[in-house]
Amino acid sequence: MVEHLTQYRHVQAIAKATIDELKKLIKSGMTERDIVFTAEEIMRNKGIKSFWYYGIGALGRLRQNINHH
Repeated sequence: MVEHLTQYRHVQAIAKATIDELKKLIKSGMTERDIVFTAEEIMRNKGIKSFWYYGIGALGRLRQNINHH
């Protein structure tokens, strides 16, 4: 159980770091597809090998942050 919690926290740290990087990279004119591709590329570079959310709009938190800045 503790091992799963450690893995979960590690993946969440990568996701949060990815959002921080995306905030700097998103430019006017980028499509959601561009942003997803960029996010996945960042996450792969950090060691993520697969994603569970194919076909689902998974950038809700990111959109919230963009709307407030």
